[in-house]
Amino acid sequence: MQVSVEESGKIERKLTVSVPSNQIDSEVINRLRDVAKKARIPGFRPGKAPQRVIRKRYEPQVTQEVLTDTINSSYQDALDQAKILPAGLLSIDTVPYEAGKDLEFVLTVELFPEIQHLSLEGKTIEQPVVEVTDEDLENRLDKIRKFRPNFVETEDRAETGDRVTIDFDGRINNETFPGGTGADYPVILGRQDLLQDFDQGLVGAVAGEKKKIAFTFPANYGAGEVAGKEAEFDVTVRKVEKRETPELDDDFALEMGFADGGIKRLRKEIGAEMKQALDDKMHRVMFLRIVDGLLASNEIDIPTVLVDQEVERSMKRFIEMLQQRNLPSDQVDRNDFSEEARRTVAAGLVSRAIVNKYEIKADRERVEARAMALFAGQEDPDMHVRWYMSDPKQRAQLESRIIEEQMISRMLETAEVKLRQMSFAEFMKPREEEETV
Repeated sequence: MQVSVEESGKIERKLTVSVPSNQIDSEVINRLRDVAKKARIPGFRPGKAPQRVIRKRYEPQVTQEVLTDTINSSYQDALDQAKILPAGLLSIDTVPYEAGKDLEFVLTVELFPEIQHLSLEGKTIEQPVVEVTDEDLENRLDKIRKFRPNFVETEDRAETGDRVTIDFDGRINNETFPGGTGADYPVILGRQDLLQDFDQGLVGAVAGEKKKIAFTFPANYGAGEVAGKEAEFDVTVRKVEKRETPELDDDFALEMGFADGGIKRLRKEIGAEMKQALDDKMHRVMFLRIVDGLLASNEIDIPTVLVDQEVERSMKRFIEMLQQRNLPSDQVDRNDFSEEARRTVAAGLVSRAIVNKYEIKADRERVEARAMALFAGQEDPDMHVRWYMSDPKQRAQLESRIIEEQMISRMLETAEVKLRQMSFAEFMKPREEEETV
């Protein structure tokens, strides 16, 4: 096999590959022999048809199969021979094959770009200094209490925020419809459990009251058979319950799933979750700031094939999310994902360059130590670590995190770091510009 390389762009290469005709011919002959052993041709016993008959009937098909398989199998060999590690394949163009002549095809690939300046020298990187205080923990616990209220039955009229339990029987054109009936159905008013018109029709109701609520379903309602249609519901209010915020005590801890340790255990677990969330966001923020600093110092030719792949992944995730929520997904525009995909790919290219330059690795000892730290508070942590390490996906995520931590540390050594004291609440507030990648 002969391979010639043409530089067709800064990061684009065309590889012209030539495979000797005798290699093609030999493979065609071998496959025709195999076909002959099994072929059933009228006028001949199975496997006894003459070669000339076999060739006349099967040679074009077999030759095409050999050509396709040869191109596929020669792809990596051609890259190895040319000493090229591509970022991705753009196209394979074949030259019309003529029997007795060498097979020729052209591979067009994109390379990983060279990134020259892998240093933040002369740049200032702001590094937040944040801790989880007792006040932060109490604020978090207070929010959890409010999101997990107790409901106490009342004879008062229902208000926004109350829970109302109802029976309902709906009709469209005096006929019932799928999903239009229900019994002992709990609704928290104002939380959009029901359509707004239905929800508002329950405000002011009292236990035992019977009501008629009529409205028109929105034209874009998820259930197409009722979209845009007028409906009338007979509603019986079974009970009205007022919201009460529970006390922070052992009973509340038990409701949260902590049978042992009570409120003390709950505080410990919630505090650990907050610290982990802080650590995760700090890692992400610093990683993005370092990447942005390096991107500002380098003009990177981003491989289009990698951008296209990232766009496809992002679109797939977005469409799946829409479908899970029963929302229309047929008008998704791939152009809406291009800019984010380019930045994601650019960040990956920068990371790859740093890892290669500084030979950063996540050795097994470091990974196991981190896994052990994750499960230090569990019963039989060794068992948990073995389970964690046996899952390739989980292990890969941990390895990636460890590598990124080393990247951050290495790059901060080259920058001027400016520390900024911040509260937990201020730092954890979502910032769009830091959540792009």
